[in-house]
Amino acid sequence: MENKTGMRRELNIKGFLTMAVVMVLATGLGFLFHYLGFREVNIIIVYILGVLIIAVITASRLWSILASLFSVLLFNFLFTVPRFTFWTYGSEYPVTFAIVFLAAVIVSNLTIQLRRQAEQSNRMAQRSKILLETNQILQKATNKDEIIEEMVRQLKKLTGRNIVYYKGIPNDSEYIYWKIQKDNDTYGTVGIDKTEGKLESFEKNLLLAILGECALALEKEEFSRKREEALARAKNEQMRANLLRSISHDLRTPLTSISGNSGILLNNEVSLDEEQRRKLYSDIYDDSLWLISLVENLLSVTKLEEGIMNLNMQIELADEVIAEALKHVSRKSEEHHLVFHPSEEIFLAKMDSRLIVQVIINLVNNAIEYTQKGSDIIVKSERNGNEIEISVSDNGQGISPEAKTKVFDMFYTEKNNVADSRRGMGLGLFLCKSIVETHGGTIRVKDNEPQGTVFTFTLPAEEVKLNE
Repeated sequence: MENKTGMRRELNIKGFLTMAVVMVLATGLGFLFHYLGFREVNIIIVYILGVLIIAVITASRLWSILASLFSVLLFNFLFTVPRFTFWTYGSEYPVTFAIVFLAAVIVSNLTIQLRRQAEQSNRMAQRSKILLETNQILQKATNKDEIIEEMVRQLKKLTGRNIVYYKGIPNDSEYIYWKIQKDNDTYGTVGIDKTEGKLESFEKNLLLAILGECALALEKEEFSRKREEALARAKNEQMRANLLRSISHDLRTPLTSISGNSGILLNNEVSLDEEQRRKLYSDIYDDSLWLISLVENLLSVTKLEEGIMNLNMQIELADEVIAEALKHVSRKSEEHHLVFHPSEEIFLAKMDSRLIVQVIINLVNNAIEYTQKGSDIIVKSERNGNEIEISVSDNGQGISPEAKTKVFDMFYTEKNNVADSRRGMGLGLFLCKSIVETHGGTIRVKDNEPQGTVFTFTLPAEEVKLNE
């Protein structure tokens, strides 16, 4: 309130000084006209012009009326005979004074109205500009917090006051509160510091418009968030359905094989020779390992998706991790030419070796599964700038261009034309991608020359530190 009172006092002083200066200048110009022998009507016009100037500068009827009155009195006192008195010899002067006074008042009122209309137009333009700016800013906001933050910033710019935001309706007498509301939905409350007095009508209307824009943006954000949540739930349900369908399909074959081979051994063990029994044992063993690998991949994917997999990051020698992984690949690797080319240099990388072993196993088993017997599978590591590249290449049938864009997607499996191979669940390569990216690396697939496929993944390299 003190600020408002001080502002009014400052405006009153400014108005008085403006009127005084203009009246002095008009009087000085009147003396000049009188000295030059100009007619009195010219001096009257000077004073009316002074009233017009005062009306334009102050936009106040009070100072305009006072200026009109002083103009008549000064003209009467200084320029009518007898001069320097308020008495006049001519009977027509009172009428002239009244007409001059009314003319000055009318002109000042018209000037004030024109100025106020111009100010109103400027305010409307400013209102449109602020609303457009607010709308554009709120449209760029990506979440509720950003929307609220931008709204508060715009209101501070508009009112020049302290602004607070509450989710509910607080009890604080220092602020005037406005609801952020659309229809029957309330998105919070804005508090505006009231120590500087009430808001002007223009400020209030603009504030309500900004709150309306904010409520609309918050409604849109909430709708988008709920839609994204619904899509995420639908996606999760679809993934769960795909997972259950894949599990039911892919577990049936090895379990049926294990059950059937075990039944044969139980019922016909005596009639089977050694070679037949070893073949059945081997099939049971292979199917069991395949199931174990599948379950491990499934558990790892679940942990990664839920964000509960803890990484045990250590600096490891890349070749040692590769060698350890190759000890646990599918026993069918004996049917292929699996070759590991150790590097001549020492390549160190920071990794969770247990997970990277799983990545290498999946890539090698994938090559074994999708290439013909006798194919060449080569594993090696190289340094490329600040990264260690580990690659698994084969000379099999290769991967189609369409499959290259989907091969790392969950549940994606390409048709396998290799005899005596199982259809996978499409988790292995997806898991490889997730693990590698969790380590800050990348994984890619390309054609091998002249034939086959190359899978390559990267890990951040570590420098070799020697203690002298």
